[in-house]
Amino acid sequence: MVLPCLYPDLKRGRDWKLYDKGMNNKEGTQIRWLNKDVPPPTDKELLDGKEEGLTQHWWMILRLVRDKLLRASDAHAMPDRPDSDKWIPYRKKLRDLPETVSPPSFEVLNNESTSENKSKIEKLMPDKP
Repeated sequence: MVLPCLYPDLKRGRDWKLYDKGMNNKEGTQIRWLNKDVPPPTDKELLDGKEEGLTQHWWMILRLVRDKLLRASDAHAMPDRPDSDKWIPYRKKLRDLPETVSPPSFEVLNNESTSENKSKIEKLMPDKP
């Protein structure tokens, strides 16, 4: 989550790889830097970029969940559908989510898994008509 934030033009697998030595690994995830033209990030740069990286990841999950719900409700918003007027406010709430919600604090994001974040994000979605 941090590396794409620090290096948006570099690609995982081509410029860098992450690896973990397993459940008993006390060193955490390791970076293998493959790009010869760009120096690898320092520990300080990684630490400093963590908050922004986690926050960007949270927004990405929110948009993925929201966009899936918008696509699933596309057919209900057609003017020739008898119930379309019920779906229009729902879809507007979905589209407005990035302006009406805020991500949790860094402390919360740093201590939750992606699946925990997604579960909480799903609860932010408006109720379907």
